[in-house]
Amino acid sequence: MTERLPELLLSASPEVSTLLVEETVAPLLGLGRHQSEVLLATLATLVRCNGSPTKAAEELYCHRNTVLYRLKQIEGLTGRDLRDPRDRLLLALGLLAIGHTEGGR
Repeated sequence: MTERLPELLLSASPEVSTLLVEETVAPLLGLGRHQSEVLLATLATLVRCNGSPTKAAEELYCHRNTVLYRLKQIEGLTGRDLRDPRDRLLLALGLLAIGHTEGGR
């Protein structure tokens, strides 16, 4: 059960989960389906790679500049900075709240 503790905490408070989504990943959900999926997968991979575009590019099998471009889009849309550990945590929780945890895998 402890390996699913963040999900358990989110499910215990639907109001907090809703607010978390609104404050983090909601702008990405409002895009077209393809763009939304690409940016959410990139975000999940960046979170998993501690914000490293180089590591994320390797996992996503794309060029680092592609990841940097997507990163700028994500940060512009969400108003969050993936270099900031708190923002990265909030975005990770936002991804969990919408059930998006796979990233580029």
